[in-house]
Amino acid sequence: MPTLPRVDSLGRDLDIDLDSTDWTIFKVAYPYTPTSADEVALSVDDMVKVYDSFTDGWACAINLTTGKRGFMPLHHAHEHPALGRAIEPVLPLDAASSRGSSPSRASDSASLAGSYSTAPATDLSTSPSMSRASPRIVMPPPLSQIASMAPSGLPKPPPGPPPPGPPPPPIGPPPPLSPGGGGSTGTPTKSPAGFLAPPLPPPSGASGASQKRLSVLGSGAARAPPPTVPVVPPVTPISVDGVANVKNTEAHLGLLHRFCALESADQLADWRYLCRAEQRYLMWLDFLREERPDPNAIPLPPIDVALIWHAHMLNPLRYYEDCYHIFGTTESPYFVPLERMHAVPGVTYAPDDGSQDIWTAFTGEPYTIPLGDMTPFSVVCPWCKGVNTVDADVYVTYRMKNTGIMCQGCRSILTADNVSAKRFLDDCGGYISRKKIIRGSALDTKTQTLNSAAAMTDLNALLVDGQAPTTFAPILGRASAAATCHWQGIEEGMLKHMAALRKGRALRSVRRSTLVKVLKAYKNIPTPFSLDLVAAVLRQRPFTQKMVSGVVDWL
Repeated sequence: MPTLPRVDSLGRDLDIDLDSTDWTIFKVAYPYTPTSADEVALSVDDMVKVYDSFTDGWACAINLTTGKRGFMPLHHAHEHPALGRAIEPVLPLDAASSRGSSPSRASDSASLAGSYSTAPATDLSTSPSMSRASPRIVMPPPLSQIASMAPSGLPKPPPGPPPPGPPPPPIGPPPPLSPGGGGSTGTPTKSPAGFLAPPLPPPSGASGASQKRLSVLGSGAARAPPPTVPVVPPVTPISVDGVANVKNTEAHLGLLHRFCALESADQLADWRYLCRAEQRYLMWLDFLREERPDPNAIPLPPIDVALIWHAHMLNPLRYYEDCYHIFGTTESPYFVPLERMHAVPGVTYAPDDGSQDIWTAFTGEPYTIPLGDMTPFSVVCPWCKGVNTVDADVYVTYRMKNTGIMCQGCRSILTADNVSAKRFLDDCGGYISRKKIIRGSALDTKTQTLNSAAAMTDLNALLVDGQAPTTFAPILGRASAAATCHWQGIEEGMLKHMAALRKGRALRSVRRSTLVKVLKAYKNIPTPFSLDLVAAVLRQRPFTQKMVSGVVDWL
């Protein structure tokens, strides 16, 4: 490609008038390494004088820091606020012609035409006129003379008046941002640094100002447009008012105050109250599943039920999966009505909107239970299905300490260990016979959303396919009697079962975390949940106490 001519002397020195509009000083924001001889190198913070630009994104300029001159990508620099004005956007010739030529551009070029010499150039950094201490700056020749300085052998453009330039820039706000990094041809856009970026090149061929540049370079193909500095699209603000706002945060803190009032210094009485609340929470879920009330107008739950419900929801993945088994979908339509509960006056929490009557009619239970409630508990034997009525303190030690309760029907000793083991083995049998997904396997390991296909792939490999039914049968047989149904025997059998499957290479398609999550969702949890909700409330209490005791200052 022909190179830009160089001259030894640029003519007489010119006093630089900072109020002049015939030139523009830019400051380099991005470095640039030349790829051909007619380009100028740029370093960050270099001062550059631009005296013409083209629609393909290039400009003719002189680097005032190094004294070199040539072509440069215009979007690597931005206007210096103290020394220059933004360069006028260059439009294609046809667009400029339709709007009329710019008399100021023609007169400026004409006035500068006689101010330069056409002798070959030397390195301007060694010129006395470019000394750092000198206030005088040597100017390059105008474009109207560069073509006449081309070396012999290169075709010169035909004589004639210079092509019409664009009209002066209008006074008004800057052009709008273009999300894609550039708009239509000839339209300048804003870059991330806040300066005017050059317009995109014409869609096809070299036309308009690109032909003007070809007249400077002589014959040959037009240079490819410079690399585009990416433009970051505007960020759309995200509102979380539907999740957390001042109103529901205040209601939540009010509910935590009510929860703290339910605590008892007597550990046995405290456990008794929580175990009762856990059973009543099961009744509440039965009501929601069977009655399907309007989610925006559900009855207010009893305060003890809300305590367990709140702790359940604070374990989102377990709650997410339990909703799948309770409601048939992972997205429960029901949430704790914080604001309505907070609006209930008084300390005793006695809503007068009919919620108490609805609860009592469905469950036969009182709406409010005292902290020292000693009402007996009901325990269903998983082997004979008989209902056993047991003393409150006996149930609490069974639930919390794994002590035994004798079934009055089959004389089996019921413990949290063997009852939860029986629940696990029954669910495994339910998958083998009915393909009902068991707890702990339903969620995707990466997205934590429902992935029933992956769950069935894992459970088929573990329980159904190949030799799995044969090696799992001894484990499944332990469910026949309370004396043999315990977690120690299940875990020992699972080790042998997994070793056989691994030897047969049947575990290659099984997610590594599935078996661990499944066992955690059942072990020592005698209730039909995937976590111990009484233990969840006890774990949450230190946080609740900090929220309401002044440790956290909310003002």
